[in-house]
Amino acid sequence: MYDLVIYGASGFTGSRIAHQAVRILGAKVSLALAGRTQAKLEAVKRELCHAFPDLAPALASKVGIIIASTADVDSLAAMAGVGKVVVNAVGPFRMHGEPVVAACAAAGTDYVDVSGEPEFIETMAARYDDAAKASGALIVSACGMDSIPCDMGVVHAAQLAAAEGLVPTAIEAYLSVSTAAVPGVGSVVINAGTWDSLIYSFANVAALRALRRAHPMPRLEFDARRSTSFPRRGKTFTPPADVGAAYAVPFMGADASVVRRSQAARQAAGDKPVRFGVFLTLPSLKALIMYMAWGFVFGIFASFRLGRSFLLRFPFLCSLGKVSRDGPNAVTRAATTLSLNMVTKAVPADAADPASTDAPPVATLHTRIEINDPGYDGTAACVVQCAATMLEERTALPPGGVTTSAAAFAGSKLLDRLADSPITFTRVAATSSS
Repeated sequence: MYDLVIYGASGFTGSRIAHQAVRILGAKVSLALAGRTQAKLEAVKRELCHAFPDLAPALASKVGIIIASTADVDSLAAMAGVGKVVVNAVGPFRMHGEPVVAACAAAGTDYVDVSGEPEFIETMAARYDDAAKASGALIVSACGMDSIPCDMGVVHAAQLAAAEGLVPTAIEAYLSVSTAAVPGVGSVVINAGTWDSLIYSFANVAALRALRRAHPMPRLEFDARRSTSFPRRGKTFTPPADVGAAYAVPFMGADASVVRRSQAARQAAGDKPVRFGVFLTLPSLKALIMYMAWGFVFGIFASFRLGRSFLLRFPFLCSLGKVSRDGPNAVTRAATTLSLNMVTKAVPADAADPASTDAPPVATLHTRIEINDPGYDGTAACVVQCAATMLEERTALPPGGVTTSAAAFAGSKLLDRLADSPITFTRVAATSSS
């Protein structure tokens, strides 16, 4: 029996997860590398021994190799049967993820992944929540850049507010990604696997809408004391000055839907949900125009088969040089940082409803979350820390089911664990009234 099984360990993201697992957990947990090809998995094992020479003897003798494939459900069942926690790094998840979830739900094996695909995430909840609860498997998707910063960022904001006797009612999150210029280094910052997942997510918007009609979430009953104009709903607007950007537009990733599911779980537990919006920031009018033009063309191409084929075949061209099948090099990854500014509106815990004459002022808290190499080592560290939380704090977590990171880990030490990762949570401004 292995503590941790990394499925897809020979892939670009999977190999980074393996490195972060050894960096964070050392030799105190038993580790297995799983995938389709023995030789590639053995190569990753050798890389780990080279990267961590002090642990090389233990890694060489104890790291296991498991041959498994989504095309062979028996191999996945065997893999799930020998692991306490499976980390899934094989995407696009809508094409390859479900058999792994099914195997873990049947075996009672805990599961985390780095998916950022709302259709996959919500489909797994609809199909496997009952089975996971019955077997005791805790299934948590979106444990990487999507959507640990936003989902656990809301938990962090709530903890800061509670320390001051406040209750958060609404949060705006402003996301930016920057890559420092490195002479002689290419512009590629995204691996093609991430690009493929993005294409299929856009292509299957209709399927996601149908899924949500068939499995609607409960209506969220937001705190009556919140500001109805926050978060903003405009297509484009100027963010708060201390965010440091010229424009903000709604972010089309998985974060908003993941946080909404977390808030539904919060409401089911008897607490008021927090209203949430996430936005991509842009530094100039030129950047805004280029982003909107590129997004328009990308959306059209992703909507029909021939266009998708072109996007998949020529990622470097279609991404304006940001994506390649070889992925970004280590220098570019190290120079890339994701910043997430979270602006929280909160009221005193004992505040009256604003309909009364003694309604309280609204307080504003501003925190910033930063992740170095967000797509790869940052994502890998996040998912490993989620897996470590499952291993070390299992009795403090939900007994089973398909859920979100905030719903699973809000009562754990995950936020403290993330401090041992390329991620920081910083208070930017003192509480103010508005």
